[in-house]
Amino acid sequence: MALNGGNTGKGNGEGKDGKGKGGGNEPGLFKNLAMLSSIGIAFVAATFIGLVIGIYLDRYFGTSPWLTIIFLVFGIAAGFKNVYDMIKKYASSV
Repeated sequence: MALNGGNTGKGNGEGKDGKGKGGGNEPGLFKNLAMLSSIGIAFVAATFIGLVIGIYLDRYFGTSPWLTIIFLVFGIAAGFKNVYDMIKKYASSV
């Protein structure tokens, strides 16, 4: 009994005749999902890094909450720039 739904291809996404799609998945489905998740992770990471730097500098200089707010805004802006760059890169490869 074949566990791959009768797919007799070579295990690389090829269908029964060795040419088509295997398993009914779109060829770029996982690539698209990986790209979407990396966009979200990059945005959150940039925001979090800006927040942490702002909190650290506020504690060091005693300027609470101003540097936290400034670096949080910088982190959010960097996150949007990362999202823009990733979408632009993805759109040019499609």
